[in-house]
Amino acid sequence: MFDDQYRSQESEDDRKRQTDIVFAFSAALHLDALQIGCNRHYDAVFIRRQKPIALAEIKWRNHSFGRYATLTIDKFKLDNLALAAHRQNVAAWLVVSWQGDIRYANVSDCSSFDTSEQQRHDRDERPDIVYHVPIKNFLRGD
Repeated sequence: MFDDQYRSQESEDDRKRQTDIVFAFSAALHLDALQIGCNRHYDAVFIRRQKPIALAEIKWRNHSFGRYATLTIDKFKLDNLALAAHRQNVAAWLVVSWQGDIRYANVSDCSSFDTSEQQRHDRDERPDIVYHVPIKNFLRGD
């Protein structure tokens, strides 16, 4: 019943929004970026002076920054991002756009984040284990 729980749920609109976020964020920080296709443990690679500096998970939220005290995100996803970044000796970033306010958090070490089980409301799936990344960890990209 839940065999496809971890397959990509991204639509074309999701990928376009993600591309827009990657390019806006990279422009704000004066970085180059490579957007990675589906089925990877990260969505983008940020580059400075032709050298990768971070792997990133890109997210979009349809509410304003600071509305909630934490951002919840799948633990499996962040753990895999952090592991991939560690293997490449770069940072792991969570880049999020809240109604146009793009910020990022270094998630190379997730050990301090609280975890819980959370049920999705938009899909009939088993609950996920999620991290609660404190909003105070997110920095502006400008």
